[in-house]
Amino acid sequence: MKRIFHPVLAVLAWLAVLLTPSARAWTYQDGDVLLIFRGSSPADDVEFQIGNISQFLNHPNGYTATVSGWDLSLVTNTFGHVANASVIVAAAISSTSAWLSSSSNVTSVLDVTPSTFQASLYSLIDAIGVRPTSYDTAAESNAYVIQESGGLSPNSSLGSYDYIVSDGGVNEAYIADFGGNVSFDVQGIASSTLGFWQIQPSTANPKPSATYVGTFVLNANGTLTFTAGPLGPTIEGIARSGSVSTVKFTTLSIGNYELVHTNALGAPISTWPVVSGPVAGNGATESLSHTNSSDKAGFYGVLRSP
Repeated sequence: MKRIFHPVLAVLAWLAVLLTPSARAWTYQDGDVLLIFRGSSPADDVEFQIGNISQFLNHPNGYTATVSGWDLSLVTNTFGHVANASVIVAAAISSTSAWLSSSSNVTSVLDVTPSTFQASLYSLIDAIGVRPTSYDTAAESNAYVIQESGGLSPNSSLGSYDYIVSDGGVNEAYIADFGGNVSFDVQGIASSTLGFWQIQPSTANPKPSATYVGTFVLNANGTLTFTAGPLGPTIEGIARSGSVSTVKFTTLSIGNYELVHTNALGAPISTWPVVSGPVAGNGATESLSHTNSSDKAGFYGVLRSP
């Protein structure tokens, strides 16, 4: 009996190993933040779960933190260099809020109808978080490297960001704007900034502005930082006609903007005298003018409040 029993045990143990489910990289829940790196198609998607959205909310403007919970080496091993990949940040809570990154030139995002929120934002972000556990195996404790299409593992691409956002490849040309489901580019690259917006379902008409939560910056060396609060205005040009200087600058669809001026650098810009404004931000380029007959050199800045 012993000579028969032991081989049976060995076979059962071997079958148990084969039938044991593959380890999963994460257990996704509403509110988890997904950090995604993707290359030019066809390429792998590298996806991380970096914790709950609460870490990026309710901070005073100017709060800055280095974003952890992701592995730079996994990105560089996949793409050769972090600059060879686009980066996206996303999170969602059912019926409440979705958070999406945007390229740095996006200055205005609107809330959406409840049906659009559910079908075009929440359901997609939830699928990006849930489906890798069904179609791929773990690369690390909180990461997946998923082939964007095809692949050695049957159907592995079905869990990739590219596949989900492009509706199975139908809207592949619109991946940059979340498969055509938003009106802005959600991607950034290394050495660039990413806006981070909280988008909510709304029945109001016209739709209110989404909330600008903060800014992600991915440096060329692979350091990812988050700064709370809206981006400051960028001066795009200064024109002088006679004694009048006109300053053009970017705005977000929040706050009010004032032109400040000084003849001598040294003091913080927040203490410079206000010489024009305010003008309400609207997401477009605005301008303010200052009459100054002095021949001395001067310096201009633009401040937003609140």
